[in-house]
Amino acid sequence: MIYLHAESISSVPIANAMAHCVLERRTDYGKRFCKKKGKKWYYRFYVEDASGNLVQKEFTGTESKSETEKLLRQAMEDYEEKKFIAKADNITLGELLDIWAEEELKVGTLSNGTVDNYLGAIRCIKKHPVADRRLKTITAEHLQTFLDLLTFGGTYPDGKVKKGLSKDYIHSFSAVLQQSFRFAVFPKQLITFNPMQYIKLKRKAEEVDLFSEEEMGQSGTQPISHDDYEKLIAYLKKKNVSAVLPIQIAYYAGLRIGEVCGLTWQDIPADYNEISFVCLRPDGCLETPSTLSIVCRTLAKKLDGFEGFHFHQLRHTYTSNLLSNGAAPKDVQELLGHSDVSTTMNVYAHATREAKRTSARLLDKVAGND
Repeated sequence: MIYLHAESISSVPIANAMAHCVLERRTDYGKRFCKKKGKKWYYRFYVEDASGNLVQKEFTGTESKSETEKLLRQAMEDYEEKKFIAKADNITLGELLDIWAEEELKVGTLSNGTVDNYLGAIRCIKKHPVADRRLKTITAEHLQTFLDLLTFGGTYPDGKVKKGLSKDYIHSFSAVLQQSFRFAVFPKQLITFNPMQYIKLKRKAEEVDLFSEEEMGQSGTQPISHDDYEKLIAYLKKKNVSAVLPIQIAYYAGLRIGEVCGLTWQDIPADYNEISFVCLRPDGCLETPSTLSIVCRTLAKKLDGFEGFHFHQLRHTYTSNLLSNGAAPKDVQELLGHSDVSTTMNVYAHATREAKRTSARLLDKVAGND
């Protein structure tokens, strides 16, 4: 293709302007091309300036078109490699989390509850200085220190003293960091190894007075009595009837908030005819974890005796009721979906004063003191 390239035609006669024209032969390659001016070939391609805008750069080739095309390809490869290295060197953990969430955190492959939990974890991580560290400078020690702070609590960089988070929250933070760093290794190839593989999630050591009446109030996960449950249901029937069914399911089946809202008919055995429910709001929309959480927070403020109430207490209540009435810990573990029975017993064993007293009476019998 032949092009006439005028250097200037704005203020000179046409004849003179034509004398300033250069005969060009140009071969296009998208945003890069080679062109011939006189005896020599030149090549151009677009690069990013300091502001991230695309600008065109021209370089001198040779008298051979094929050699100039080769120089163009080599220049493009060098530029892309340098640009990639620069981006990899400068990207921060916070930026990586945003990229991972945008490209990998899809509702189609994860439940709504899981996506919400992961996005919440990302927002929290980005508030901590570790999110401002360049990706290539982050070590396992940085990540271990951050997760230990979340686990055990302490003084945060903003000067606030906070308590440690629950085990479920810690696992969400760990999952987000583990998957995002794995994503950075491949397919993004921003780093060569995943520092999260060296992280060990630690547990809080708890000193418990078996017979302390204040223990359950301090833990924030005390079970509720059946009378309180009836009071709760009566309140919801008047104030928010759509929340009644999810509360009932959690109380009688021990499901987590995301599991309750995510129930589908595929979760129910075909030969099990006793169940006929779907968690819907009056407008026909599915009940969601976020709306249920709002209901629980509102309830905790307005219903006497339910200060600090949260949905997960229903799962604790379900488990405590099973254990205090003689259910085998192994069976309870399987019903709850815990990975091992020690998790069940560490979290829930002796959840009520009655269970503690019963355990003490068993020891008395062994010792022959009854």
